[in-house]
Amino acid sequence: MNDKIKNKIFLFSLIFLTLISALLMFHRLGDRSVCGDEMEHRRMAQQPVLRIMQGWRVQAEPLAHFIKHFSLKINDGPVNLRILGAAGAILMVFLTGLLTGKLAGRWAGLTAAFLVMLCPGLMKWGQYDRFYTFGTASILLSTILFFRVLEKDSWKAWIWYGISALFQIQLWYFGMVHLAICAGIYGIIWLIAWLPIREKMLYKPDKWHSFLKASVVAGSIGALLIIQYFTFNDKILGVVFNPTNNDKLIRYGPSAFSWETFGFVFQMYLPAYVHIKWLLIVGFFAALFIDRERSLIFTIISVGSTFIIVWGLDKNKATLSENRMLFTVPLQVKAWNALFIGKEKQ
Repeated sequence: MNDKIKNKIFLFSLIFLTLISALLMFHRLGDRSVCGDEMEHRRMAQQPVLRIMQGWRVQAEPLAHFIKHFSLKINDGPVNLRILGAAGAILMVFLTGLLTGKLAGRWAGLTAAFLVMLCPGLMKWGQYDRFYTFGTASILLSTILFFRVLEKDSWKAWIWYGISALFQIQLWYFGMVHLAICAGIYGIIWLIAWLPIREKMLYKPDKWHSFLKASVVAGSIGALLIIQYFTFNDKILGVVFNPTNNDKLIRYGPSAFSWETFGFVFQMYLPAYVHIKWLLIVGFFAALFIDRERSLIFTIISVGSTFIIVWGLDKNKATLSENRMLFTVPLQVKAWNALFIGKEKQ
């Protein structure tokens, strides 16, 4: 069976899982009455468009309320109010499978999509009027385009990545942290590209032309944010680094590299944050040393063993912590592959 047929089977299987996710997500979506934060979000979305744009702050980024402003003109019922969260959750299933498949192989991608589909946290926030799931989906899409940039290294790929990065910042403030991490990963890969180890890398950026493209895109994003800042005269650029938000920055940003995250021992009430951080950390190693194709048996062993470890270390077992194991799969598959296939070759 050639790669073209395998890719089609993978894509159709992923679409099938996504459709099942959609059925689960929309099941009884409107049964629960609107309450709590949902009422406040509806009030904010019903404001004039200019006021929505001027009110940019953490937990109230403009794009989600901007979209909701127009959808509520059609209907302000519970289903319409929560449809953005449900759509984001469905997209997360598809994009997680697509991205994990790209990094670790088709079976790993389908396994990841299946686990995300069953994630209790995703079900909870997908049926709630919050922007977390849609924001995470936008970051997953941006990450896919980021790896496409590393592969193609063309102006077209860079421009599409720049558009997606700007979009995710307007949708969720964590997009700024994601953009900074991607820039760091690119910088490390670009520096390593000057060393003899370059030949072992999956992604080999052109030394100077690639750097020029990255600089133009980063400069354009920065310029547009500055224009937006002065146009609406609000704390758009400083919001993540504002002293009043230090607790949020520590919690959602640098904690990606903390011992707690590395040890899988802290409670995660929302799968989005670690989901993205582990994706980027493991994605970096995948970009350097990991082949894409892996067999089903090694994927199952890796997912199963990681699941047992993570679930056993979870403090409160409030969720099954699927998000924390998904992107350790490529590294474990690499280890199992080296252990077993390496022995066979000997």
